[in-house]
Amino acid sequence: MWREFECVRILTGCTVTDLEHKTADGKFVVTAIQCQRLDSLDRIAVRDCDYVFVPNGSMTDASSLGSMTSAPEQRVKQVGGDWSLWEKLAEDHPQFGNPAVFNSSVAQSNWESFTVTLKTPTFFETMSQLSGNEAGTGGLVTFKDSNWLMSIVLAHQPHFPKQPANQFSALLKAFR
Repeated sequence: MWREFECVRILTGCTVTDLEHKTADGKFVVTAIQCQRLDSLDRIAVRDCDYVFVPNGSMTDASSLGSMTSAPEQRVKQVGGDWSLWEKLAEDHPQFGNPAVFNSSVAQSNWESFTVTLKTPTFFETMSQLSGNEAGTGGLVTFKDSNWLMSIVLAHQPHFPKQPANQFSALLKAFR
């Protein structure tokens, strides 16, 4: 499905598989985007005035969700699509770097997150006083003595759709 917002086109439900390109003034210039959508391969022409944003690998690519009663499925990088595109681009174009530095040791770069929902603002108020970050305005606060590099983000509230006004949700992240 195409959606247009003031000259921005967003195509959902597809995976970018390759970028057709040319070199102009020593720069890599995308001329078309190849993508897999449902059961068809599509080609999207790119005009000279267009911008192309490419996610070259992602810390959430191949992610999985757990629940209160089950752990998330352990996945490998091959499950996602961003790494494949980055690897393909980097094969012939060293300016794209070396994705293997980031994706060859999945177990050593595992990132986990969870949300804590509280029924009083006490924790948010305390974190705001200690860090100087009001909810929704600051960055990650890392607990420096944590063996997992545990960090917390106090998101703008409400964080979830239909979240009751008397609940406060914080996102915690950890690298193992």
